[in-house]
Amino acid sequence: MPVVGETEALAEAKYEEYKRHVDVEATLALLSGFLDMDLSELDPDQKVEHIETDAIQGTMNAFTKAQPDREWTVREVAEFCGLGTTSPKVVGTPEQVADELQRWHEEVGVHGFNVKEVVRPDSLVDFVDLVVPELRERGLVLPADAEPTGETLRERLLGEGQSRLREDHPARQ
Repeated sequence: MPVVGETEALAEAKYEEYKRHVDVEATLALLSGFLDMDLSELDPDQKVEHIETDAIQGTMNAFTKAQPDREWTVREVAEFCGLGTTSPKVVGTPEQVADELQRWHEEVGVHGFNVKEVVRPDSLVDFVDLVVPELRERGLVLPADAEPTGETLRERLLGEGQSRLREDHPARQ
């Protein structure tokens, strides 16, 4: 979930403004459905502890296992998830956002992104107008005037021969 501004200060201000509008109670209701437990019964300042449920374990793991040195309160989870649930948030200039996406691509092996908006359509417009040109300049997305070739969206964005993940990519398994 990118939050992009022409300057780092503008991006941070935009992010803080978005966070100001998070409804903790509504977010807890949403998360309660994901976790199959009523979070409204918990003290908002209570630390979140891992529990096993039949619900979405990835949501629970994101706050109890993914960062072993970080303890989250119920309120902090709601405030974080109020903007895009557990999606990673990248806040910064077009160059900073592109740096992070490029790092994920090169170091982690991510070969595509689902860009999530905070405010529709503004967040996506910011991404397309500010970050995509930076990604194009780096050769990570085909130029706007390139004639699309290939049958899949992946091929059209990344070029022929890029229709599938590499053979050694973990997601290929």
